[in-house]
Amino acid sequence: MNISSNSRCKVCREPIAKDAIKCKECGSFQNWFRHLDVVVQSEASLALIVSIVSLTTSFYSLYSLINYALIPNKHKIYAHFNTVGSGVEAQTEKTLAYYVWKEGREPASIHKVSLVYQINNQPEIPVDLYADRTSLLGFLEHDQKGEIFLRVVNPKKINFFELNRIVPTQIICKVTMTSFGMKEGIDKEFLTEEIKSDHCLDFLKSYAPLASQNLPK
Repeated sequence: MNISSNSRCKVCREPIAKDAIKCKECGSFQNWFRHLDVVVQSEASLALIVSIVSLTTSFYSLYSLINYALIPNKHKIYAHFNTVGSGVEAQTEKTLAYYVWKEGREPASIHKVSLVYQINNQPEIPVDLYADRTSLLGFLEHDQKGEIFLRVVNPKKINFFELNRIVPTQIICKVTMTSFGMKEGIDKEFLTEEIKSDHCLDFLKSYAPLASQNLPK
């Protein structure tokens, strides 16, 4: 077999007999058959990619199904006090800022929020609270997180005369939150916690200018 220095494999470029049909080094055909090798390899690569994508999609679907199955059916809402502030809207009246998050597949919302304060063991005074328009409102989805800024609905109920005469250690404040599950159709109290007396006093006293006015609904 005559191997010429000018005759090389069209694929691997190794020296090859001038009239050779197939390269001994890489096994590639030297005539038009070699194009079939490229097509076969391309199809194999494409099939591999499709298989990998299919497997990945299947694993993700399975993972999603398992995660969904682990989510409890009934809702559960959590709230954690953050700070006393003016919220997003700049005004003199303070807000109670809470972090809120929810678990469970059942749609639910924060239905009612109230505050009760007591001065020197006197009768408790209930104060209704409402969430301003910048808060997390409406039905909450699973694992949804956000903030809620609470304001006073009825400042006329607050005894500002007594509040201005006491120090923080003489007042006790508790906040209660109730959730409403759309499927259950009932209210469920999920938070009753005492907040720091200095926070509470600062919050309540900020509503003194509104004591003789009506809050917009």
